[in-house]
Amino acid sequence: MTRQPPANPARNGAMHYMHWLAKTVDAILIYLAGAFTFWAYFGYPIWQWERYQWMTTLSSLAAVYLFSAGGVYRSWRGALRGSLFLRLMRGYTYLAALIVAYLYLTKAGHHFSRLWFGIWLSTACAACIITRLIAYALLNRLRGAGYNTRHIALIGSQNACRDIYRSVRREPLSGYRITQIRLTDADTAHYNDIDDIRAYDPTHDGEPPCDEIWICLPLTDANAVSEILDTLKYSTANIRYIPDLRNIRLINYRASNLVGHYALDLSISPMHGGKRFAKWLEDKTIAILALILLSPLLILVALWIRVTSGSPVFYRQERVGWNGDTFNIIKYRTMPVDNEKSGSTWGGAAEKPTIPLGRWLRRLSIDELPQFWNVLKGEMSVVGPRPERPQYVEQFKSQIPGYMQKHMVKAGITGWAQVNGWRGDTDLEERINYDLWYINNWSLALDLKIIALTALRVFHDRHAQ
Repeated sequence: MTRQPPANPARNGAMHYMHWLAKTVDAILIYLAGAFTFWAYFGYPIWQWERYQWMTTLSSLAAVYLFSAGGVYRSWRGALRGSLFLRLMRGYTYLAALIVAYLYLTKAGHHFSRLWFGIWLSTACAACIITRLIAYALLNRLRGAGYNTRHIALIGSQNACRDIYRSVRREPLSGYRITQIRLTDADTAHYNDIDDIRAYDPTHDGEPPCDEIWICLPLTDANAVSEILDTLKYSTANIRYIPDLRNIRLINYRASNLVGHYALDLSISPMHGGKRFAKWLEDKTIAILALILLSPLLILVALWIRVTSGSPVFYRQERVGWNGDTFNIIKYRTMPVDNEKSGSTWGGAAEKPTIPLGRWLRRLSIDELPQFWNVLKGEMSVVGPRPERPQYVEQFKSQIPGYMQKHMVKAGITGWAQVNGWRGDTDLEERINYDLWYINNWSLALDLKIIALTALRVFHDRHAQ
């Protein structure tokens, strides 16, 4: 029979106090930032002007609530702290919107300085981030010295446990230390024989009590997970399930709650909610600016094609885009009109005949500029995986793993694969890997980076034909 390990109230109590300490520090920092900004801007203490004092006090309390709702105060042990800072800045954005809405509805905006308001929240946000950077630097020193660590026990298959063990060893400052490993018998059907696990005792002499137990098994071993949980039903340690998903290509994976049931999202498009609106706004803004600023060049190229090669000026071709829907992509015509009478072929762009200066139009990607009209119509994005013809999609979707997942976002004029040299007659499978990395890591900052790299590299890309 498994002994019940003693509870660890000190650990839970410490976490509780740390959360409240973080909330208190944030509230104080926001108030002090408002008071300091007031003194620097107006030249006298904030308590001499009551409405500013009330504004900073109530806003500091509202900020703590918004940060808490946004997950700022959850445990970030072993997680990417960049996400914490993004959530913190998002919380300040919500706080600013809340204050602006209050001032608008109460018609009290004329009582407050807009410049003070902007400097105050910017200073407060910077102070919160800097405070956390200092705190994490001190915490890393403590963890490097062996303090503030959590002892972990791994239960699962040999391969999965080995990967987790190596990951923890690579991140010594995460605060985790693996003290025990119990392997299941991979040769036993359905893992029925788990005597070694049933003998598991986190308070065994010579071994420190474990704070957490991580179950590392494939999704196909749900019965084994259930049996292990039954074995550990008396344990007070935190129990986590880390499914072995190495053989599954994951896109924006996370846990969700659907109609009261937990769901493990394995392949999800990033284009939903606020992200979808941000992408839409980015595309419309850049497309309108591009069409206006590039209009002299667009007109000049169109006249050149018309004079030297006749009509049509534009070349339309069916392509597959978001969710597998088809659309007609627009490009400047760079080949003779009857070039594809005998059918299209994949690759070999360098050997195909072109109109006068057509090869240069391709090399400088000028032939792609009319696709800003596709972006304006909502058929494409400025940044995304390049679209292919339906017949090639049918051919490649069964040959290249994850090929159809690139259609989880809109096709783009340029993309992460293209700025890394994977365009033209290059390895298609490697290109798809870059496209899927982009989908899994999408952000507005990444889009702007790709646009900047496109502008820098378009003149010396040896793969452009």
